[in-house]
Amino acid sequence: MAQKTPILRFQIIGQEQTIPLHHSILWPNMTLEHVLSTEDDKGLYPGIFCPLLDDPIAVTLLFIESFPIDNNDHASSSSKNGQRMVRFRNLVCDTKSQRRGVGTRLLAFALSMARSELNATIVWWDARTSSQDWYKRRGPKAFGTGFFKDSAEYMSMRIIVWELKGQQYSESVEHEAS
Repeated sequence: MAQKTPILRFQIIGQEQTIPLHHSILWPNMTLEHVLSTEDDKGLYPGIFCPLLDDPIAVTLLFIESFPIDNNDHASSSSKNGQRMVRFRNLVCDTKSQRRGVGTRLLAFALSMARSELNATIVWWDARTSSQDWYKRRGPKAFGTGFFKDSAEYMSMRIIVWELKGQQYSESVEHEAS
């Protein structure tokens, strides 16, 4: 029997609310400072909460950043040929909420926010190769060649958000000042 996805609250949160979850899932053996990045203060943080919980169960980051020419170089502009490029980073879901549709719903919410709040036409990100198949089942395409960050292998992915007909986030959304 399939597990039922709980009623969830989606909202834009502050960076500080994302750090514990990012640290525990992506970099548990690194220092807390390793989780932080210089561009982290420039973006939107979509998060998902279960009712009655103060901490998010899934988070990610969206910010305007140029589309990569390759994995080590970026184009000179975040808008090229009429395309508005937004980078998506570090989608994480707590271990108790994995395999219940929470990550899929957060991805849909984040792509909807990229389109509506940041006017994105293309969203791109670097996905760990261990999660690449999960992403591919949701529409994005891989590009470039694989590469390593620390000890993790990655592949760049992108999706054209205006092609996501019928996949727009449709539940009520709470926006909270970050």
